[in-house]
Amino acid sequence: ADGEPTAIDANRDGSWDVTLRGADGAEAEVLVGADGQAVVRETEAAESDDRAPQNVLDAQTLARMVDAALAEQPGRVIDIDADADDDNRSPFDVSILTRDRQIVEITLDASGAVMKTELDD
Repeated sequence: ADGEPTAIDANRDGSWDVTLRGADGAEAEVLVGADGQAVVRETEAAESDDRAPQNVLDAQTLARMVDAALAEQPGRVIDIDADADDDNRSPFDVSILTRDRQIVEITLDASGAVMKTELDD
């Protein structure tokens, strides 16, 4: 599948669901197994109102967002989303599973600064 990673979600079995978005806005959902094998699970063609991703989860950005989120709330990263809002002020959301099994949602700006932290209900 072609595109840039815009969302990464952890699964209980150690695999990851990765969303790729192409320059035309088309999306692909890819399952990456714990062994590193990738399988395209679903594709969605671009529609007229789709756009290319403004923020992507390349290795450097991913490391910066994970480090910032874990500094704010220790735990295990279970979800990272780019393009979290439409105005690009808070483009990244990171969900952390805490030791007491709560999920904390951390919104970060492009530099990794924490914009908001909230407990997910």
